Amino acid sequence: MSYLSDLTTSRDKIATAVAAIAANPRPTYSVDGRTFSHDQHLANLVAQLEPLNKLVILAGGPGSELTETILLG
Repeated sequence: MSYLSDLTTSRDKIATAVAAIAANPRPTYSVDGRTFSHDQHLANLVAQLEPLNKLVILAGGPGSELTETILLG
């Protein structure tokens, strides 16, 4: 795999996990003294998406092409 495909795969896997967690939210719970916070897990995944998207763009992936913006008004 190439650097770009590795980045894109990582980003897509995280985005899939975010969608799955958002579609089926769960409460925070504790088992044997360990706390599992789904909200914190979701926040951590979302925080990983922005830097990965930037790296994908810098590597020439989707979103790196220049686009033209037309303002109407």
